[in-house]
Amino acid sequence: MMNTPDKNRGNRLPQWQSERMRTLIEERWTEVWKIVIARERSAQNLHRKSSRRNLGFLNDQYPN
Repeated sequence: MMNTPDKNRGNRLPQWQSERMRTLIEERWTEVWKIVIARERSAQNLHRKSSRRNLGFLNDQYPN
């Protein structure tokens, strides 16, 4: 009787296909990560701009 690893050996992807899939996954994750970073920076910039606007409003309202 064959053990499980021997039975599964025939079901494996060829090495080139497995490497190609790994490369594609890494490329997609890199793209996704760049999008995440860009969104975070955009959100931070929007927050800074709105904070500056609010501070400007407060300074106009309560001058020194």
